[in-house]
Amino acid sequence: MTAIGKQAQSVINLHVNSVNTHFNTLSRLTDTVRPEDDPFVEHYQSPAILEILYEEDRDFKNSLNTFLDSIAKSENLIGKEVIRRYGGFYRPTCVVEFALIPKSTSNIVNQVLIKTDIP
Repeated sequence: MTAIGKQAQSVINLHVNSVNTHFNTLSRLTDTVRPEDDPFVEHYQSPAILEILYEEDRDFKNSLNTFLDSIAKSENLIGKEVIRRYGGFYRPTCVVEFALIPKSTSNIVNQVLIKTDIP
């Protein structure tokens, strides 16, 4: 995968490394993956990882708190996108939409992050 346009290669690398890490981990654990093995998917791990980082790194804790405050202050943006998505503005959508496209949760999070002063 290669970044194009204004995409950051570091973000693409993060996704590639994540997929490779999950593949290598699951390959060592089992020869098959069943639906009940789904908790190994990265987004289920995020809360636990965030909690560990929150406890271990004071700067991360401060940044996360600042980001959470920014989410609370972005009610208009979030509300607009919720109405657009569930009102059919974007046509059919997927519940789990990670692509950085207008209708995605990742896009909304990035719009909040752009306006948030954190490292």
